[in-house]
Amino acid sequence: MMRHPPRSPPLYSSAASDVYKRQGIYIICVIFTCFNARFYHTPLAKICSVSEMETMSREGTRGAEEHYYTQKITARILNGAYKGKEITLSNEYTSSQVQTQKYHKGDTVLLNGSKDRPGKTIRSVKRDIYLVVLVGGLIILLIYITRKQGGYTIVSVILNTLIFAYGFQLLGDGKNILRICNVIALLFSLTTLICLNGIHRKTWAAVLSTLCVLFLIMMLFDFSIHRYGDLDYSNLEYLGSMSNSADIFWTDIMLTGLGAIMDVTVTISAATGEIVRKNPSVSIRKLIHSGREIGYDIMGTMINAVSYTHLTLPTNREVYDQVDLE
Repeated sequence: MMRHPPRSPPLYSSAASDVYKRQGIYIICVIFTCFNARFYHTPLAKICSVSEMETMSREGTRGAEEHYYTQKITARILNGAYKGKEITLSNEYTSSQVQTQKYHKGDTVLLNGSKDRPGKTIRSVKRDIYLVVLVGGLIILLIYITRKQGGYTIVSVILNTLIFAYGFQLLGDGKNILRICNVIALLFSLTTLICLNGIHRKTWAAVLSTLCVLFLIMMLFDFSIHRYGDLDYSNLEYLGSMSNSADIFWTDIMLTGLGAIMDVTVTISAATGEIVRKNPSVSIRKLIHSGREIGYDIMGTMINAVSYTHLTLPTNREVYDQVDLE
């Protein structure tokens, strides 16, 4: 009798198993955030019923009629010493809901106060479930579509978030914002490019190009300020403090431009690296010419994207001011 060799398991079984594991972890995290009230130090309550009435109406700043409402809310406390007991809350909101919010039956809200003494007012809606759904979905899509590169992207985002949070902590301790931003820009460049491209010559070329271009741009910006006078920082009034508006604007320009610069440098360094790999005998002159042509092709769309991103807020402000004048 002829014996057949044992069949090997299909190659896709391991990949499919990993997908199921990730989906299972994602579902567990979503379910956990739905029932994690006991882990909150802030008092939580689930709204059981809502009744509201209109208290007044008047003309708004844009000419539209603004209606004012008062809500009487009955909610059940979900954690702390008064868990399971009902509490009556009040909330006021306007029809535009620009600075206020309307609450609905079934919402889970955070209360002002402590777990032992929950307050009578609402701080905000509990939104961790939405955050987990969105972030978890993004992570799964990244890993499913780009595989290992998606994992590196997630690692770089986590590292950059930790760096940014630590920078905010230093800023709260009274450190100089410009020095913090300089260090953050350097660390952002290193962590992002190393995580995404690995440690080799192409990565170091991208890092060096990013830092050199960023330094050149900021020197041109500083020269323009000293040559033609400082800017009007009245658009930054919403920050609450105008003592360091120039420094804040400087850091905004630096960090915003950093992303665009890294995108361009990675594109050019990756393309020229591929040219060298395919044709090791290529001359430096031709390689520089190729990099310049690649830059010409991508700079048009990059300049337009960055320009329109920065022009959106000032343009809206000018339109609103013009409407007010009319």
